[in-house]
Amino acid sequence: MEKHRNLPEGNVGTVVPEGEVIGLLDELARLVKELTPHLDHILSDAVMAHQRHVLRDHAGKARIFDLSNDIYQFNQRMNALCSEAARKFATGKHGIDSKRP
Repeated sequence: MEKHRNLPEGNVGTVVPEGEVIGLLDELARLVKELTPHLDHILSDAVMAHQRHVLRDHAGKARIFDLSNDIYQFNQRMNALCSEAARKFATGKHGIDSKRP
């Protein structure tokens, strides 16, 4: 994953690039909506296990695994963004590591 772009480090109260973040969230929502039916089909009984195996090989097993982990970490951050209570919980002692890329 790439480092944060255009974000000052360690500046409390710094203005967030709100328009960029909202645009990226919109694009992510579009991609999730586009990909979800494909994944649902691929994971269904309509697709043979061998076909899923071939897809994993072509897409790259490590790539799928790494992306799955990145999405999990991203999901933790999205959950933390839902409210200040969620943010405090997530960034607390048992929460996400905010220094991860």
